[in-house]
Amino acid sequence: CWYRASSRCWLPPQARSVGYVFQDYGLFPHMSIWENLCFALPKGDGPTRVADLLEMVGLSELRNRRPGRLSGGQKQRVALVRAFIRRPRLLLLDEPLAAQDQKLRTQLQADLQQLHAHLRVPGILVSHDKGEIMRLASRVIRLEPGGAVQSGTPGAILAPPQPVRVEVLAYQAGKALVLAGGQPLWVPVAAPVAPGDWITLAGMREG
Repeated sequence: CWYRASSRCWLPPQARSVGYVFQDYGLFPHMSIWENLCFALPKGDGPTRVADLLEMVGLSELRNRRPGRLSGGQKQRVALVRAFIRRPRLLLLDEPLAAQDQKLRTQLQADLQQLHAHLRVPGILVSHDKGEIMRLASRVIRLEPGGAVQSGTPGAILAPPQPVRVEVLAYQAGKALVLAGGQPLWVPVAAPVAPGDWITLAGMREG
């Protein structure tokens, strides 16, 4: 469950103020775009909010169409708007653009940026696309089996590895012992070296 510190209580999933965007849209096939969005509209909000967000993503003229008559990109825009329309405190995006071609992904990224700039909802985006991460993220957490291994800005995490000069601590059987990132590491070397020598390690990342 989700813990709300202000009231000191645990909230079940349906009571959490979290928006979620799927890869497969999750739209009701028997409802029009307008009906899908009105269904998600919070109490107290009127249809003006639906109209405004449809205008923002360029779907006003398609408001009466059902999902079966929409392209993949149009469906994804509706799914994005539906997540934002509930006024969530956090948005979860599980590779929502992965099924689209690169041109459409770029267009949808722009739509997502526009919605975020207008509504100011923080989000957690799962993505394997470096370009998408550089364009959308302000902070990146890199995951590998077992957990998080890096955290930082997109530029710091995704920048090409840089050569690093390190001092040799010991040499044995074609390998040199060095400190890399504060950790001892045995690395193969092309020629014998001695403690106190300096060598260059290619492709090292900081952190």
